[in-house]
Amino acid sequence: MAVPNPADDIRKTEFALKNGLDVALSISYPLKTLVERSDWIEDNEANSCMICNGDFNLFNRRHHCRRCGRVTCDKCCPKSFFAELSGQDRLCLVCNAVMELDSKNGKLMAADYDIMSYMQDQAMLVAITRKDMVMCGEVVRLFQNSCRNDKVREQIISWPDFFTCVKQLMKKTIAFLTAKDKSTFFTSKSELSQATASPILANCLGFIINFTATGTPKYPQFLFENEFVDILFTCLNKELDLLRRELAIWALRNISQYEKAAKAIASHADFNRAIYESLGTNVKNIQDSTLALMGTIARIVPEARVSLLPLNPLVCAKRNETMSIVQTDFKNKSILTQAYYFRLMTQLCKDVELRNEIASQNFFTLLVQTVADFEKEEEKMSNNKNAYVNYVIGSALNCLVQIIDTFKEDDDEFVQKVIKMCCSSTAFLNVITKKIADQGFYACKPASALMKFMFSQGQETIYKAITGSKGLKKEFVKAIIAATIKEFVYKEVTDNSMIVIKKIGKKDAAGMYKEIKDAVNENKNDE
Repeated sequence: MAVPNPADDIRKTEFALKNGLDVALSISYPLKTLVERSDWIEDNEANSCMICNGDFNLFNRRHHCRRCGRVTCDKCCPKSFFAELSGQDRLCLVCNAVMELDSKNGKLMAADYDIMSYMQDQAMLVAITRKDMVMCGEVVRLFQNSCRNDKVREQIISWPDFFTCVKQLMKKTIAFLTAKDKSTFFTSKSELSQATASPILANCLGFIINFTATGTPKYPQFLFENEFVDILFTCLNKELDLLRRELAIWALRNISQYEKAAKAIASHADFNRAIYESLGTNVKNIQDSTLALMGTIARIVPEARVSLLPLNPLVCAKRNETMSIVQTDFKNKSILTQAYYFRLMTQLCKDVELRNEIASQNFFTLLVQTVADFEKEEEKMSNNKNAYVNYVIGSALNCLVQIIDTFKEDDDEFVQKVIKMCCSSTAFLNVITKKIADQGFYACKPASALMKFMFSQGQETIYKAITGSKGLKKEFVKAIIAATIKEFVYKEVTDNSMIVIKKIGKKDAAGMYKEIKDAVNENKNDE
């Protein structure tokens, strides 16, 4: 079984633990038919091409796009290769571009995506300025699916009309979808319908997600400065379906990596209500995005931590209720939900008041048990699943490391309680011991750091726990040796392990320390 590239793993995992970001939204697969034939634009409704605005006459005839039903000229609706393959007659240039890109998805690497050909097509540039919302929505879909690298983001950011279009589409579709009387919106077939409004809004939200799915703060900053945050909060209206609300939370999560945006989101009047309602949906993807958003807010805006778990009863939630939503049946929650929850708690526990409240809800017991449960399960998992398990273990151990590091000087009593809880589970210690030597995954870093802190802050407790189990002691010695005698990928792990060895030497030079030293010397002789 191939071991993943350690450098790639640590880069991706540390980035995710810091920002709570996925790379991008999945490809938005286009329907072969957007509008039924009965809802096509009538010939008498269009005196000019709905893309280039060229007048129709004897030589410039009308053509219907078989996908979107819009009336266009011969130039803007040629008989294309993709139309012939699908048995259709004609596709307009927008629909043709959408379907052509769809045929390439899965074959292109992220770096291969480019929109320069669209930007140089005058008809495509004009299409986004039209009042026809279905047409504009498909241009947005095209750019959403193309937005896979910073080169594309730079190309898009140079076109302000596009963002104006996205903003207008979002406002109009939200107004339509939340209106009780939708008849007032329908004036012609080029306007919105229930069948077209939801996909258009999803395209806009998907574009925002992909535009900001990068470690470069320039792009979330651009959207924040162009007032997209307020629009995204309107997408969290209960009148909208769960998919649209999920995408809105995801978009807010991405934008929150920009500090000013994070502060604006945290102080928004609807923020607490929105996150509690989103967690309460019990929909995996919504919970994941909500926890990731909360974790980023807690990291970037420390003063907002208390508001993330409100102490006083609100209309929406009490502090323990917010935690119980996630902690109930935690073992059966998704791996990402678990990882994002530990990531959030890492930040919240840095506040003493919150830490004590969180501890009273059995959070640390939950954390230790979650890691311990992976002791036997991990061996049965595929390499792919194993990577996700390491994400959970890494985020859980990182939580303990951060908490001990934060309070080791000022609250030793609390630190000792945490260490004793960790040492009370042999299964937990077995997992972190094995992770120290597992340089194929990120978890080796927090595992070695936690072991270092436990030997520094609670040496008697951890030493007794390790030497009290022959199996654990054997695994521990093997892991420490593996992290020190050969060139380990992460110097930090080697340094932490060397500190542990020195602590053991001061405690018991003739016992476990001698075993480790003998093994090291034996390895040197073999070389």
